[in-house]
Amino acid sequence: MLPTKLPLPEFYTELVESQRVLARKNLGWAALHQCAGVVIRKLLCGQTNLIRMLWKFNSVYCPELQLADHRRRVKYEISLPPPSVATAQHRRLYIHENRGRNGRQIDHRTEEFVNATRMGTAG
Repeated sequence: MLPTKLPLPEFYTELVESQRVLARKNLGWAALHQCAGVVIRKLLCGQTNLIRMLWKFNSVYCPELQLADHRRRVKYEISLPPPSVATAQHRRLYIHENRGRNGRQIDHRTEEFVNATRMGTAG
């Protein structure tokens, strides 16, 4: 996750609202209606987590709980990645070496155009 410039309470409010929109769109009553057969079979087998998730969304995903979780003491901390290299070596970014015209049927003028307009080369 990238750092945010929003205050944390506002950030978590926005995050929960976007989760709510996605859940309504993809896991709401319309989706439940479309897969009613699967849901009924799961209910008959005692698997109720999908139905419970639909009713418990607001009690599980609320900004206050997310903010409280954020304020808890860290049990384990992931180390930061090493600092990035100032510039990348352009030749090492390509998977395949440039073979020139080998394997391609183009004329000299087209080859010159390709070389002149190729990104990442000094020209």
